[in-house]
Parts: sequence; structure tokens; C-alpha cells
Amino acid sequence: DAPSLAKVLRHTYAGNQAERKQAEATLKKCAKVPGYQSILLQIVTQSRFDNHVRQAATILLKNIIAQNWSVLHPTGPRAVVISPRDRDVIRKNLLEAIVVQPRHQIRVQLLQCLYFICRCDFPEKIPNLLQEIMKNIHSKDLSRIYGSLCALRMVFKNYEYKATEKRQFLSTHLVPATFPTLIRVFDALVKAPPKPEQYEMMRMLIKIFRMSTLSTLPEPLTTPAVLSPWIRNILMIIERPLGQRAPGDQKELKSLPHIKCKKWGLITLKNMYEKFGQEVLLREPKKAFARLFDQNYSKPLLKSVMTVMKLHAQGGPVTDRMIETCYKHLTAIINHAHMYQLIRPHLKFLVVDSILGCLRPSKEDLEMWTEDPQEYIRKDMDIMEDFHDPRNAATSFLVDLVRIRTRDALPLTLSTINAVFTSYSQAHPSQRDLRSKEAAMRMLGCLNKLLLSEEKYAVPVERVITTHVLPEFRSRAGFMRARACSVVGSYSKLEYKSGDSFAFAVKGVCECLTSKELPLKLQATKAMSRIVKNEHVVKYLRPHLNTVFTEYFALIDNVPNEEVVCTLETLITHTCDDIGPYTMGIAHRVATIFLKMIDRDQEDDESAFTALQCLRVLQTLLCVIPPLENAPQLFKQLEKVYQKVITKCMNKELLEFFEDILDISSAMVKFCH
Repeated sequence: DAPSLAKVLRHTYAGNQAERKQAEATLKKCAKVPGYQSILLQIVTQSRFDNHVRQAATILLKNIIAQNWSVLHPTGPRAVVISPRDRDVIRKNLLEAIVVQPRHQIRVQLLQCLYFICRCDFPEKIPNLLQEIMKNIHSKDLSRIYGSLCALRMVFKNYEYKATEKRQFLSTHLVPATFPTLIRVFDALVKAPPKPEQYEMMRMLIKIFRMSTLSTLPEPLTTPAVLSPWIRNILMIIERPLGQRAPGDQKELKSLPHIKCKKWGLITLKNMYEKFGQEVLLREPKKAFARLFDQNYSKPLLKSVMTVMKLHAQGGPVTDRMIETCYKHLTAIINHAHMYQLIRPHLKFLVVDSILGCLRPSKEDLEMWTEDPQEYIRKDMDIMEDFHDPRNAATSFLVDLVRIRTRDALPLTLSTINAVFTSYSQAHPSQRDLRSKEAAMRMLGCLNKLLLSEEKYAVPVERVITTHVLPEFRSRAGFMRARACSVVGSYSKLEYKSGDSFAFAVKGVCECLTSKELPLKLQATKAMSRIVKNEHVVKYLRPHLNTVFTEYFALIDNVPNEEVVCTLETLITHTCDDIGPYTMGIAHRVATIFLKMIDRDQEDDESAFTALQCLRVLQTLLCVIPPLENAPQLFKQLEKVYQKVITKCMNKELLEFFEDILDISSAMVKFCH
């Protein structure tokens, strides 16, 4: 019964390990008893049980449904048979459990249960679900309305990424049955005095609308009469001023209901424009709707985007994801002449106030640089962090703007960069704005492809780098030296007229490699991987090779990362005539790192990629070193190192490395003969 099972669940989070294991074993036995899942749901819905027990019951029920609902007769060690009676009980009572549930943590788990059940059973086995949800939405109880909207979102979520033919149910049933009521609710919420719970409901409505329009447009939404109220309400939410002072901290800001609502509104309309609003990218019959969208909604959407960007430039409450979405929308529309004409009057604001301000390193970044360099590096190298980084979105927009609208954008951008550099150099050292100059250097770095593509820019670019970038290698601020490394790396293909300037740049990067600041060392390795490809670099790099290799290995010990090891391979390839004295040391250190990586958790992808790159370095080393037949002693030493690597892989049967191991073995055999 429920009290007995609740007692067992209470022991699953006991401090005593023996109690926990005994409780888990009991639950495994109970799982085979018919009625078990029904009792779990009963525990969740009854307030007489404490919240920890109900939370444990919800998680357990969600896991059972996720793993076993889709199979009537599951097999395997973790398989749990959900009886037909339990299935009926859950289908009939789950929605009510969701709409009356006051605790967010429990409701989230119950919603996941509904999602997995809908994937298998909706609409065939639960034909009344939609009707029951809409009945609750018509209720005057805000808690029931919100719970029902959350449940409806789970229904729509099943069609979010489905193929076009499987999304037809949206056009024929879901949207016609729900959207007339939903837009009335939305209208009432927008007109009512704003409250946090109302913003949560509006966020659910926006998410439902987004899921409906993510990949294909349901037929009812192709008419302005149906679509316009939705877009009008979303734009009103985006532009609505905040009645209270918002926190400056991004984490706290992201959690506010009205900010989350604005964010999802921007994301939804940006996606709609990209998918359905660009006529030149679409084929018939979609062009007709694109013209309609462009005529009715593109200009109001741009107005809302510019409102958000101006608020951000003034230091207002705008999250990183919001400004990133704005930049991506602007990137999409600058290709279209009629939309660009609307942006053109705002170019100075966009370049000088918005982009330059966005690119400035935040105080939080600088604190992380000094206090938690490992986390700074993790964020810097995380692909997903990059994907939603507003600074990456800003630089992408700037690059496209300058490339597509060169006549307007390039002179403005270069004059902005020059103005920052001039102001910085003329100011007293104690009054210099380091963060603004770092942002201007970043702007200069992202324009490298365009400025290197035409010879007329070569001399001015070299002059700017020599005058304003290279002196930052002497800066006390590590993040300024790092940006100097980045710019030098970006312009690695520049043909310097002054050999002294290039020599100073190479020396500066090498000195940054010896820094105790890990983020700076990492940026220096990235720059080195690019400048080493310059055909003139070897003579300037030769005096520093011993230092460079030593620091590379020290960095790999601290940051065992695929990209760092890959940079080492590039360095070896382009300095092959000079690495003879370092061959044995390189082979030994790389082999040691490889053996260390493969002994880590097999599920650690980063370690696996780093290990694979280490093998590539060992292969490259065999290809570029002088003929081994002329140095038999060196070959004997290398053979011992490589033998450890080969033996370890063979003994552990590491199949993912076999191809590279066989290539290394073949090369070693060739040298033997």
C-alpha cells in the first residue's frame, strides 16, 4: 500500500548507505508487483506524504515510464512490466495530478511522464486528453490554467521535430482545436496588470506557438487573421518596459519570468523570419506567405529588436541569449536590400555603441580569469558556450555586415577602431580604458579575411598592428596580452614589410607561452599554431623552440585538450628541419600523455579525442624527423617509447585507435629495414 511504499522511498535518501541499498533492493522487488506504478502516482498526488518522498516517487515513476511504456513486454535487467490496469489508471489520473500540483520540481517530472505517454498513446489510446486539457484552460483557477498549458505543451512537443507528413496532425486537429481558446487567454494576459505567474503562462503560450511553427507552418496560421494576434502579443511583450529595477547579474536576470518570456518571444519570431519570411530562399508555394510575412511583420519585428539592442547598450536588463538572438536576426536580414535600408540609419549605433560595447570583456570574465582560470578555459573551449555567446554573434554580424555592405560598414568600423586606439594611446596610463581597447582589437581581428584579401590594406594593417597591438605584449593585464596574441594569429598571413615587427610579434607570443596565467598560455598556443604556418617565421622562432616545446608540454599537463595537442602537431610539421634535438623529448612526453588519457574513464570523450590526437602527433614525428637509418641510437630510444604505446593499445583492445596504431607500426617496421 501507499504508506508502506512511502516508508521505503524515505529510506532511499537516508544518510546510511546500507539503508539506501536495502530500500533500492526492496523497490526492485516491488516493481514486479501489479499496481506498483499506480501506488507511486497515488503517493505523488497526496499531500499527507512529505515532499521528499513525493519527489522520489515522481522521479521513479518517470524513469519507469520513460524506459518501459513503449514496450508491452520489456526485457532486460532493468525492465519493468507496466500492467494494462496500471496504464489505464495513469492515463486517467495523470493530467489531474499535473494541474493540481503546486510544487514545480514534482510537476516537471509528471510532465515528462505525460510526454513519454503521448509519444506512444496520443491520440489513439487517450482520445479525451485534449478535451480535458481545454476544459481546464477554460477554468478561472490560474493554477489549473497554468498546469493545463504545461500539459498542452507536452502534447505539442511530440510534433516539434517530426517530419512534415507527421506534423499534419497539427494543421488538421491540434491547432484548430486549441488556438482559438489560447489566443483569447493570451490577449487577456497581455492586457492584465503584469504579474510573475501571468508571465509564466504567457511563456508557455509562446513555447506552444513556437513548437507549432518550428519546422513547418500549420495551415490555419498562414492567414493574417489567425497569425497577427499572436505576433502582435509577442511583440508587445518584447517591447514592454519593466516596471521594477532588474538585477544586473546575468544568472539572476535569466530566472525572472518576464525576462524568460521576452527571450522566448525573440527566439520564436527570429526563427519564424528565418524559416518563413525570406522570399528569395523559398520555393513556391511558400513564397506567398513569405511576402505576407515581410509586408506585415518584418518591420515591427526589426523595431522590437532595435528596442532590445538600445536597452542593452544603455546597460538595461537584457540577457546574453536575448542580445545573441538580436544579432543573429540582424545577420539574417542584411542580405535583403529593403530591410538593410531600415538598418542603415542605425549603423553608427550598431557598430559604435552596440557591437563595441558587447565585445568588451565583462567584469565577471576578468574575475574568472584571475580566480578560476580552469573554468575560464572550459568556457572558452566549450562549443555550446560559443554557440550562444553574444560576442560571437556580434562578431559574426560585423563580419557579414562589412562583407556584404562594405561601402557603408567598413569605413565606419575602421574609424571606430582607430578612434578607440587613438583615445587609448593619448590617455594617461592610469586613465586608459583597457576593456574598450580589447574590444577594438577583437574587432580588428575578426576583419582579418577581408583586410588580408586586398593588397591595399596590407601597409595600413601592419602600421596599426605595429603601433597599437604589439605594444600590448608589454601590458600588465594578461587579457590584453592574450588579445594581442589573438590579433597576431589572425593576421599570421600578413607579409610584414618590417622584419623587426614580425620578430617582435613572434617573440611576444613565445613570451606569453611562459606566462603563469593559463588562459594567456592557451591563447598563445592558438596564435602559435597559426603564425607557424607563415613561411618566414622559422628563422624568428628558432631561438625560442626549446622554450616553446617545454611550455607546450606544461600546458598539455594542465589542459589536456585535443586542440592544444593538435597545435603541437602543426608546430612539429612546420619546424621539421629544426626539431632534431627535441625528437626524443617530444616522443616521450606525448606518449606519456597518451597513456594517461587512455587510462581515464572510457566515457570521457575529451580524453579520447586528446589521446587520438597524441597518436597523430607520434605519426607526424616519424614522418618529419631526419632519416632514422642515419641515427640508429635515436631509433632504439624511440622504439622503446613507441612499443609502450603499441603494447598498451593491443592489450586493452582499444579498437578506436587500431588504425593509427597500425600506421605507426608500419612506419616503425619500415625504419627497421
